[in-house]
Amino acid sequence: MLKNIYELPKSNGSIANSNGSRIHSNGSIAQLNDFKLDIGCGFNKKDGFIGIDRSNNVGADYVLDIEREQFPFDDSSVSEIYCAHLVEHLSDLISFMNECYRVLKPDGLMTILAPYYTAIQASQDPTHVRYINERTFCYFTDEYLGNGATFEYGINSKFEIESTSYTYINLWAKPWIPTRVRRWARHHLFNVAVDITVIMKAVK
Repeated sequence: MLKNIYELPKSNGSIANSNGSRIHSNGSIAQLNDFKLDIGCGFNKKDGFIGIDRSNNVGADYVLDIEREQFPFDDSSVSEIYCAHLVEHLSDLISFMNECYRVLKPDGLMTILAPYYTAIQASQDPTHVRYINERTFCYFTDEYLGNGATFEYGINSKFEIESTSYTYINLWAKPWIPTRVRRWARHHLFNVAVDITVIMKAVK
């Protein structure tokens, strides 16, 4: 049994990219100026979202390699971004976050779902290149940006973390378990929290 628990509430054709490559789409979606993106959608694109994936076999609205190509959308044109089980595969998380920030509108939301770092699924996949925990995305907020150090990393994005939640397994999803016990367990025990979901707001 899995349960998600919040603990910190708060166009047929193609488009030429800047590097000369072709981004294939199934319609004239790039003409819109306000829409939602499901990045790395696979076969499970969220309803009401425009799907982006590097595979042309999943029915995505846009087919592009987000590690090599920019999004074919204007600055500040996207109201919401959703990406599930994607960021752990990216070799350059900073560039990805910068690009998402570029296309997000002021106060636009970005939801990231990823395997939690103490879960077996975080380390079992040979295509995973990083672990994700609740501190990962703090580097894109004032908490770290304020000290100036992260600018040396090339971080050109600024977010506020709206909420962080965890998907717990079996016993650890029971509502009677105190939050402090659950917090200790997910950091010190294996396979307590299997996923982490972080919702952020673009600050512009």
